[in-house]
Amino acid sequence: MFKRLFWLMVGFGFGLGLAVLTFRRIDAVLNRYAPPQVANQLTDSARSFGRDVRAAVREGRVAMREREAELRAETTPSLEEIDELPAGPMDGNAGVVSSRGRATGGR
Repeated sequence: MFKRLFWLMVGFGFGLGLAVLTFRRIDAVLNRYAPPQVANQLTDSARSFGRDVRAAVREGRVAMREREAELRAETTPSLEEIDELPAGPMDGNAGVVSSRGRATGGR
């Protein structure tokens, strides 16, 4: 008889302890996702996203400027290369651009 009463009390204590722990965990989860905390988490997430976007744009602009400098260095002829260009025949006004932005074509 005492054996059964002992195990009944052990089971009751174990069940009560488990129920208390379960309710505490559920309460913590509900408090974490309550509206004020959700709003704070969204605000923090939006701020960090904004910082990440600004950093990415800044990084992209730096890379763009570096690449542009590289391309200009590759495509801009040096003074020695310009001096080596052959002097072609000049046809009066050929290739001259008028004040309206159109090539005159020697007319």
